[in-house]
Amino acid sequence: MMKIEEVNAKLMKWVEENRSHTMLGETVEQKYEGFLSFIETLIGHRLEMDHKVFQSELETSHRNRALAYYLKDSMLLELEVEEALDIYIRQCSICIGLKDLAKIGLVIAHDGADPITKKLIFAKDIARIAKVLMVTCGMYNSSGKFAAHVGIPAKSGVSGAILAAVPPKWHLEEAFRNGCGIAVFAPAIDPHGNSTAGTMLLRRISAEWNFSIF
Repeated sequence: MMKIEEVNAKLMKWVEENRSHTMLGETVEQKYEGFLSFIETLIGHRLEMDHKVFQSELETSHRNRALAYYLKDSMLLELEVEEALDIYIRQCSICIGLKDLAKIGLVIAHDGADPITKKLIFAKDIARIAKVLMVTCGMYNSSGKFAAHVGIPAKSGVSGAILAAVPPKWHLEEAFRNGCGIAVFAPAIDPHGNSTAGTMLLRRISAEWNFSIF
């Protein structure tokens, strides 16, 4: 399983590869605006950035800056290092609530379609790749353990939040057979960078409602 710095490197590479899809524009501000518009399409309203968090991260992200230079040196990053890092940290500094996180999980669980509005937000292939990445590295070095004991595609953040996507299980008579999105938050994190209480809660919910995909 992947360490936090390996996941961050992949996320910065994602910024590079997907800038033409969700971050149209020539400047950092234009690209960031495109990303905010995409999130607005997902959840139905506008989000804002925490500027104090952004400035603090921009000044202290020495490891991420080193990773970006490594990607640049390996010819895996076309953007300039500071530009890629700026866009990446802006995304990491967006303020979002649990209801909105759960809505994003719901759309991912439904292969990019919003079951509430009946609109397709993004392609099924993108949702499939997202769920694969969530299972294999979304919980950092404890992704394997999480997959075994919880079995839900999930992505954690060092804030203490965890987003989970439970795909539909049409063949079952269980509640939530149509799938669902889940978001939990508890700020105390374990050595791997995951919410301790949030992980325990998801494990209990998954067992009680038979959410595991395995």
